[in-house]
Amino acid sequence: MELEQHINSSGNLDSITSVTLKDGTKVTAPNSSRIAYEYEPRLMLLQEWNLFDSMLCSSYIATKMRTWSDTGIKKMQLLLGRMGFAREECKQKFQYMSIEIKRRMKDMFEQYLPEFGLTDFYYRGFLLLHGYSSKISAADVVYGVTALLESFVESDGSCASKQFGEAYDALSLTKLDKLETGMRQAIKVQRAILRQGSAAITKKGSIRSGSKFRWV
Repeated sequence: MELEQHINSSGNLDSITSVTLKDGTKVTAPNSSRIAYEYEPRLMLLQEWNLFDSMLCSSYIATKMRTWSDTGIKKMQLLLGRMGFAREECKQKFQYMSIEIKRRMKDMFEQYLPEFGLTDFYYRGFLLLHGYSSKISAADVVYGVTALLESFVESDGSCASKQFGEAYDALSLTKLDKLETGMRQAIKVQRAILRQGSAAITKKGSIRSGSKFRWV
């Protein structure tokens, strides 16, 4: 509670977040930024993706519901159906989803997820709120920056310094396009991980065991 109060009282990044007009009307400054401390779902890059694919590929859901298999996908679709979320709606980019669904999402997940063995789906995380509509999760920044650091690095390390520069720039509010590039790359990597992992698990003989380790 003390941490939350501290963040709420001192989380502003800009000294001016609103402007008071002569008639006393307060207008929020569009370029203001602040840090919020809120509940977040364990869904990778949800703000940059869509609900269906984020659930399908996120490590938390994928390992709990085994979404690499047809049975797991059907189970996930059943969950969405129980919550009353149409698949077509869930396949839209999250920012374009129905406001009503976004408003109900937390309550619906908390009501139905325990039936599927998922009980710790939400956690307290940090969000950067910038301007009127931009919302960036600290966890998603980690995904994006990590993807930039690990992209296109040659075996001799010749690209490492360049990618470090790209990742460093992505932390700036004036270069959010670089962070978005990293997030898109992270999504591609996560899709590939699920695809390759699914192939290894479902294809007989793909995983071999030794005395102390396994390999594909």
